[in-house]
Amino acid sequence: MIGVGVGLLLATLAVLLWKQSQVSVAADQIAPGDAVFYFEVPQLVRTIKNLPDTALYQIFQEPSVRRFVRQPASMIWKEYEGVWNSFLNLDCTALFFCATDPNRQRWIVGFQGSSSSPVRSREIQKISKRLFGRGAVHITLVEPDKVRFTDDADGICFAEIGAWTVLSRNSVLLRESLRNAKSGDAGLHSSKLFQECRSNIRAPYDLLLFAR
Repeated sequence: MIGVGVGLLLATLAVLLWKQSQVSVAADQIAPGDAVFYFEVPQLVRTIKNLPDTALYQIFQEPSVRRFVRQPASMIWKEYEGVWNSFLNLDCTALFFCATDPNRQRWIVGFQGSSSSPVRSREIQKISKRLFGRGAVHITLVEPDKVRFTDDADGICFAEIGAWTVLSRNSVLLRESLRNAKSGDAGLHSSKLFQECRSNIRAPYDLLLFAR
């Protein structure tokens, strides 16, 4: 009985420590310190709920605007419907995107979601194949350099960082994000310019946008 009790206690502690690690890494800590563009939606469900009250939403409800965007939107939908469906299956609750060089493949997308790990892996594979014609590659926090890439443009590489699942087409950039998360003293949140801009935003916010 004592052995069972100790086992249950250790299991409970392990679960608590795992949950703590899942929420301990902020999006701006994962994002590279030299990011030139960054946006974050910390509460996606709340943002979608508040969307009808925004001026931008009201503009897109205007009949003239709807007619203008109908044809290009329908063409985009036909081409990327499968990608959109896979994105919905991820059940995202938070998102961020950043880029260090918008003209190249140096970008990172991160999301938190309620989907299981097998579902996330499956849908990321589908997105990678539909967008880039290649499967996705998983990089682990424990052994970030174990997977070698011959060409970063082959497809998507992804990793779990805290509660975030992070994707990129650039393995070097993704590994940098893994190091940022482990060190805790790097990443975009260490940028003085970002800190100054961030201090002007009051929480809770629906969207955080930073560009330089």
